[in-house]
Amino acid sequence: MELRPLLDPGSHVCHFYQSEEERAGLLARVVEEALAQGRQIVLIADQQRQAQLLAYLPPHLDAAALQQSGQLRLVLGQSLSDRLDGYLHNYFHAWLQDDQGDGPDPVAELAAQSGHYSGLAVISDSASLAPVTMTDEALFVYEALLHRLAADRRASVLCLYDRRSLDPALLKAALDLHPLVVAGHELYDNPQWAPPQVEQPEHARYVFEQRLARLAQRRQPQAAIDQEHELLRALVNDLPDYIYVKDVRSRFIFSNYAHRQVLGKRPLEEVIGKTDFDFFPRELAEQYYADEQALIASRQPLIAREEITVAADGRRQWVLTTKLPLIDPQGEIIGLYGISRDITELKETQLALEKRERQLSEAQRLTQIGSWEWDIQADVILWSRELYRIYGLDPGVGPLTYQDFLARLHPDDRPMVEQIIAQALRDARPFRFEHRIVRPDSAVRYIQAQGRVVVDDQGQSVVMYGTGQDITERKQLEAELLEVRRQLNEGREAERLHLARELHDMPIQELSAALMLLSDLQNHLTDPRLQATAASIQAGVQRANRMLRSLCDELRPPALEHFGLCAAIHSYVDHFRAAHPELEVALALPPDEEALPPWVALALYRICQQALTNVAQHAQASRVEVRLASGAEGLTLEVVDNGRGFRLPERWVELARRRHYGLLGAAERAESIGGHFAVLSAPGQGTTVRVHLPHGKLAE
Repeated sequence: MELRPLLDPGSHVCHFYQSEEERAGLLARVVEEALAQGRQIVLIADQQRQAQLLAYLPPHLDAAALQQSGQLRLVLGQSLSDRLDGYLHNYFHAWLQDDQGDGPDPVAELAAQSGHYSGLAVISDSASLAPVTMTDEALFVYEALLHRLAADRRASVLCLYDRRSLDPALLKAALDLHPLVVAGHELYDNPQWAPPQVEQPEHARYVFEQRLARLAQRRQPQAAIDQEHELLRALVNDLPDYIYVKDVRSRFIFSNYAHRQVLGKRPLEEVIGKTDFDFFPRELAEQYYADEQALIASRQPLIAREEITVAADGRRQWVLTTKLPLIDPQGEIIGLYGISRDITELKETQLALEKRERQLSEAQRLTQIGSWEWDIQADVILWSRELYRIYGLDPGVGPLTYQDFLARLHPDDRPMVEQIIAQALRDARPFRFEHRIVRPDSAVRYIQAQGRVVVDDQGQSVVMYGTGQDITERKQLEAELLEVRRQLNEGREAERLHLARELHDMPIQELSAALMLLSDLQNHLTDPRLQATAASIQAGVQRANRMLRSLCDELRPPALEHFGLCAAIHSYVDHFRAAHPELEVALALPPDEEALPPWVALALYRICQQALTNVAQHAQASRVEVRLASGAEGLTLEVVDNGRGFRLPERWVELARRRHYGLLGAAERAESIGGHFAVLSAPGQGTTVRVHLPHGKLAE
């Protein structure tokens, strides 16, 4: 905004500001320009606002030196207000008596010391005057005195009004009393103002006559409309939103300051009468024009549309636009008015979030992991799109409840899931488990679920969130691998059986026959040396025979096939005790053995066999106990020693890397029959090898 009109001799301007920065910023510019013109400046304000002004002055201006020289005079508003109050009292009294009155004009006194300067610039801050001055009548008189000062002394007068706190009636009165008005960043001519036509300083009479005349003018409808339009224009012009008015041919008839910045920081006169084609790329302008002509033809508003626009400097902006028809009192459309708000930052944030959501959705699809969140108090569960897909549901069904979730579980898994969730709610601890679901098409899927619980300040569970991963393919692969392992084990056992039979039918039989011949030969030998040799050969053959029979028992324990698992374990332990007399071996076997499928009994026997072998080779134990128990939950086999123990690896494959295949083979055997294999051990605390086989697996 150009400052020259504000400092013209005889100018009388009011500035309606809505922030301290706006007020102080304009004052600093005016003071600097007035000082550059060699004028004396009189600032009417309170101490706080005077200090703010001095703080805004450029560094090259020495405020203290200017005050000392008299070029900058600071007048306290309260002091002037007190003198003005007395002056007004005298003049109102004189006016009632139809007399001119007397007394010094406190405003004229401000110019008493300005003769040595090129001119006088008076700046009045209305907020610093006493409340008595800011009445309707006092305001008229005060501004009339300032206007006379401007006219008589060729001074420039700038009056400041805070439009945030001033009463609307006084705001309008102040507007009427100034020929020039600054609102926001623009300077306006005031068409409602008329210069005084009096020669004598009968200020009170003049003010009241002018006031009555203006009151009469306000009764005229068109004058009131014009005044309201000007006030509205001044207030709207400083809003940050882009506000504009167009005629029926989409030509601009108004554009506020913010909108003109987008158009290239153009003055209003360069915008009026032009169209969007003068400021925007043709494609955008055509779209705007088509929308506006459709609005005018249909009278239907365009509400809150998100659009991309291009500013004069080439920046692309997102704006939220509303356009409405402009209708005259006769009901005819005479144009449209619009308001657009810059939402670029908000839109970019929204687009970034949408991009991340798409990336997350794609990542969930690739990994078959869906996410969920349960508002426990409201009983509302929100699922990601991938989780809806995993469960075979349409995302359009909306949020679910806890019972909706439970209804989709496999009936056999529902009690377990309810128990885990209830425990998590009580303890507020993370959880992880596997379960099955049944899709609407009856397909069964395996899910690996995990989650956490959020508690409030009172420790109450309020939110649970987590993920669900479709592991059906993994489970199918595990089942196939388990079947392969079972077939391999069965193949190995078949080979062992075949080898045991071959050893029994051929080498062992041949050795037994040889023993009989050797025994018969000894009876016919008389030479002591030959008898000793025959006896030695017979002992060697007997040892070989026993070793082969023991090997046959290892390959295919006969007690297992004919008498069951407990008898087979008894038989093996007897041999184990004989081979390792340093170990105390205890047995805890059920008196009534449960009938087991042959492959299950064989797998448990082999696991017990391997566990005892490990104790003998590695545990350095003095005692070991073999336990077999059948309960409500299934069959459990345990081999417990009091040896040195060891540090368990995090994964079983680490045992294979160290070439320790015994426990790994036992784990595979347990899995092949559907059992749960576990090893409990720690350095110095012994070792427990445990296999648990649920009843459901026993029946398969």
